[in-house]
Amino acid sequence: MRNRILLVVAVGISLLLVGCEVRKTDEDTYNVTVPTEKAKEAARQMNERAKEANDQMKEAARETAPVVREKAREAAKAAGEAIENAGKEMKEHAKPGNQP
Repeated sequence: MRNRILLVVAVGISLLLVGCEVRKTDEDTYNVTVPTEKAKEAARQMNERAKEANDQMKEAARETAPVVREKAREAAKAAGEAIENAGKEMKEHAKPGNQP
């Protein structure tokens, strides 16, 4: 998804640059003119694509959230069981004088 967002941004910047006119006015100076209608259209297209990418990311998050929750529960349960087993193991192998 991250690459998709970067692609949308890159396309948007490219669209903005296509609508620009660059003229060299001096040795180290350039004049950049952006036609208003072209810039507005490029910005509109970029906004639409960014919204589409955002919607796709939200959908992907909705789809993966239940799986992530279930895996987290499984991991927590396994960790709890491991701690419980370790406690039992310690009690079994503790010296008689060291037990509470």
